[in-house]
Amino acid sequence: MKKLTLLKYFCGLLMMVSLVGLTGCFLAFPEPGSDEVIEQEAEDKKVSSDNESSDKEDAPKDDDDDVIVAGTVDTSSDYSFVVKGAFVGMDEYSDDPVVILVGEFSNDSKETISYGYALDASVFQSGRELQTAYLRGASAYTYENIEPGVTSTVLLGWKLVSAQDTVEITVLDRRHYAKEVLFNKTFTIEELIDNTIKFIDEFSGIIDESQSLTV
Repeated sequence: MKKLTLLKYFCGLLMMVSLVGLTGCFLAFPEPGSDEVIEQEAEDKKVSSDNESSDKEDAPKDDDDDVIVAGTVDTSSDYSFVVKGAFVGMDEYSDDPVVILVGEFSNDSKETISYGYALDASVFQSGRELQTAYLRGASAYTYENIEPGVTSTVLLGWKLVSAQDTVEITVLDRRHYAKEVLFNKTFTIEELIDNTIKFIDEFSGIIDESQSLTV
């Protein structure tokens, strides 16, 4: 009888201890909205922010080789174009007046290429882009492949639309990522006529004999 009573006593004592422990656990958690909760949330946010900053600092950075810094990249063209003269001529079939540009194309790259594939020219007069004029034998110079380190003469022509307005000629590297301009100049009609008189003998060997020039 005493053993049974003692057993019940210990069981009741164990239950009381368990209840006290649970009550203590519940009391350890502050009520929502209390100052303790607000302070704890603020502390958690601070820790989270610090962890994010640390993760960003530890994250691998971009390879410096992939970053282009202004002034450190060689943007020069692999080709050069030197103008020998620009003057007035005549289209062989239509007899229309044309502006003729004679230049020297140098291949400074490591591949065999022609002027026509490496460079591009545009000519404007009176706010209009001029159409290409046919010059006998010109294609042989324009699309002639030359090896690295070689310079070739180039002959180009465009039909004029005015006998008074200036002519702007631009030659650029079509293969360059920034389309680097190799030549740009504006000529008056008077300058072009004067150049015709000045260079007709020098360029007579470049232009086919049947291609006459007007003065």
